[in-house]
Amino acid sequence: MFDIDDWRYRHLKGRIANYVARGNDKPDVLIKATRTIVSKHGIGHATLERMLEEVNRGSVRPFLRNQGSMWHQPERLERFTLLKSSLLDAAEKP
Repeated sequence: MFDIDDWRYRHLKGRIANYVARGNDKPDVLIKATRTIVSKHGIGHATLERMLEEVNRGSVRPFLRNQGSMWHQPERLERFTLLKSSLLDAAEKP
């Protein structure tokens, strides 16, 4: 079970996955909003890592295969890496 309620978990994961996939939001706005939720609701480092791993598995890795294909989108990895490093710094480590 999650250490935060299911809605908040899905909301954060969705925002992160949306940014990774589309890059529409400004990364600093998303990072600040996520850091606020993390600190305000005491989201742990392990929960945030699990969430980021799910985003990586569903929104990044599938688009790194098939180099040369129109589905190959390495910019997803760049956006994901930026978010991951910034967000894990904000979460409390055990």
